[in-house]
Amino acid sequence: MRFRTKITNTPVFVPLVQSLEKISKLWILRLTPRKIHTIIPKNSSSNSAENGHIQVWGEINVDSIFDEYTLTSNNNNEICLELNGENFARALKSSIPTGNLSSGQASWTSGVDMRLSTIDKQPVLIISLTGHSRAGGDVDLIQYVPVRVLSVSEQEELKEPLIADPQARKYHEYLLFFLKLSGKQERMKAMSGFLTVSANLNGQLVLKIKTDKVRVETTYIGLTNPEIAQTQVGDSQHANRNRDPLQFAEVRVDIKDFLRFVHSHQMNPVTVVCCILEGFGLAFYVFLGTDGEDTAGTLVYYIPQRKE
Repeated sequence: MRFRTKITNTPVFVPLVQSLEKISKLWILRLTPRKIHTIIPKNSSSNSAENGHIQVWGEINVDSIFDEYTLTSNNNNEICLELNGENFARALKSSIPTGNLSSGQASWTSGVDMRLSTIDKQPVLIISLTGHSRAGGDVDLIQYVPVRVLSVSEQEELKEPLIADPQARKYHEYLLFFLKLSGKQERMKAMSGFLTVSANLNGQLVLKIKTDKVRVETTYIGLTNPEIAQTQVGDSQHANRNRDPLQFAEVRVDIKDFLRFVHSHQMNPVTVVCCILEGFGLAFYVFLGTDGEDTAGTLVYYIPQRKE
């Protein structure tokens, strides 16, 4: 097997990696000819607490992030790697310019080279940069991220949650700009371990906690309700046709899982859509890109319902 590429769009890719690192120590990088998939599955060894936890399934378009992309394998030219997100994020962080070279930081002259190799029988991702030091000399920075190559049978066990079953649940979508949510929800976490998210088709979204001693609500108004594609739901289940616009759908989730999702603001997404899956949980669709165009890729965060 062989994999090699140059990361040319670090402002999108590096924050993505840093965001995922805050959710799970171990996650999966699935390489395919046209897309790179980032996966934090339910059965991740660091994501297996009682009652389930947040899952993340993302796909990044190769052409929007990478250049000189080479990938070959005996498994339909696909490679699946398990890696330590903290190590991966630390290696990539060096490629982000700080705008201050007074500390001796190098000025990198090219994109980040990334390739799969083996050192002492251990598979590794080798991440290298070339540039100039403040003194004008050449600088080469090479970092190694150990990985584990998943077998074909292990890859087949990776199953993304199925949510587009209108007979099992109703769901409603909301455009949500959440860049200012983190501080408020951090304060809520000190009061309760659970958060109830509710919304209606009138553009209202409510985040609330309720305990024997305290009740706190944060309400957002004027949000956009995207249309649900007719191919996803039949006439009898189409939320925009059959639901009272003022009627709220709601779900209760672990507030820590919600805050892990909020860290995705580091990626500076173009658009975020929240789906409330009554009786099941939340699904957040985070669209990535540059210049206002969501062309780089999409991450889907699945947060399971937590019962009383």
